[in-house]
Amino acid sequence: MGLFDFLRSKKKPAARRTGGKGLATRRYRAPSLPNTSGGWFPSGGLERAPSALPQIRARARDLADNTPYGAAAVRALTGHTVGFGLRLGIAGDDAYRAALSAWASSTDCDYAGQQSLYSLQVTAAETMFAAGDCLLVVRQKRRNGGLQTQIQLIDPEHIDESAAPKYKGN
Repeated sequence: MGLFDFLRSKKKPAARRTGGKGLATRRYRAPSLPNTSGGWFPSGGLERAPSALPQIRARARDLADNTPYGAAAVRALTGHTVGFGLRLGIAGDDAYRAALSAWASSTDCDYAGQQSLYSLQVTAAETMFAAGDCLLVVRQKRRNGGLQTQIQLIDPEHIDESAAPKYKGN
């Protein structure tokens, strides 16, 4: 038995059995997910000018509303951002804390009178993640001889984007 016969009869190391593809030379193939767009195919290119903002917002909202990945992303981001609701911590006056808690858990805090403070937070976060931004306006309303604070949520689609700015560059 010669030297070459001896070497051929020995078990080969693991790197040689894989054809020389050890950890350093292993090739990876990009993962292929079945239809990650969910059948959503936008048409046309997007400009990056401020005038294209309504088109970009409409596309982002369409993606969030009509694809499972977009809807899951908005749900996950909203859930991780708002969670069980942003709570107000009040130290001191118990009567003030009770009044604030009653205001936040009722529909009195909503300008439209439909949602509690927690629901407003969820709606604002969903709008922000789906459309890119959200406008909250704090309003004071006269009620029972005093002022009551209410929050109005304005969808960005209801804001006039075509108005010329008062000052150049704004």
